[in-house]
Amino acid sequence: MRAAVFLIAFAATPLPAAEPPRGPGPEAVSFGFGLDIAQSEASDRGYAAIGLSFEFGEISFGRPRSALDDPRFSAPGLSVASERSLVSAAAASNDLGPGVQFRGAIEGLSVTSSWHRRTSDETDLVAVTGRYDYQGLPQTDTVAFYGGAETDGTEDVFRLGTSVTRGRATAGLDVTREGGADAARVSQLYIGLEVGERLLLGIAGARRTQASGDADPAQYGVGAEFNAGNGRVLSGGVTDLTGDDPTFGFSVGFQF
Repeated sequence: MRAAVFLIAFAATPLPAAEPPRGPGPEAVSFGFGLDIAQSEASDRGYAAIGLSFEFGEISFGRPRSALDDPRFSAPGLSVASERSLVSAAAASNDLGPGVQFRGAIEGLSVTSSWHRRTSDETDLVAVTGRYDYQGLPQTDTVAFYGGAETDGTEDVFRLGTSVTRGRATAGLDVTREGGADAARVSQLYIGLEVGERLLLGIAGARRTQASGDADPAQYGVGAEFNAGNGRVLSGGVTDLTGDDPTFGFSVGFQF
């Protein structure tokens, strides 16, 4: 479970962006595959999903990641290693069954939902998130507001954040309220930097605060994302760099 809360903040890895549809017919549909792995001394997690991208959105099925762990809510390369969802906790305990995820977008608004089955108690894990990108503020290119929730019917997780992009740099802040008896809060700051046309670098720091007010030591992470072209995207990172049990995450996505 510890790996699920190494929070520094990438769904399986989202499919690389498809070329704009050229009109009705088979050309408007693309296929993809995503694989995500996270490992620490305490536990490991793995996801794999096949995706279909349409003009109106994208659907992934198999064993995708939770909508609450959307890569756009974190620094480049760090989302897998820093997951904070009920789905990630189930995966870490080898208790995660099949699932499906859907993402749709219209103008600046995107909505993502996911469903998974936890195998030990046959419980449904359902998450819904949204993100709005606004481009009307001076001195910025994009301001994003995002948030969402996940539940198993008893335990709930909530996440809320914002990010600002100017030029090649993005800075973000978000807060997650974990479920369970602890009801801990995780606060995160992250920065992403575009280096050239294909490489993104990310750094982040997070602190977990217990319901009692006691705070754990701050955790730091670094990550990177590389677009290899032809629908291939690779990313990876490590969190809790200064701790006793760092978590390593790796993702690969293909679009055909």
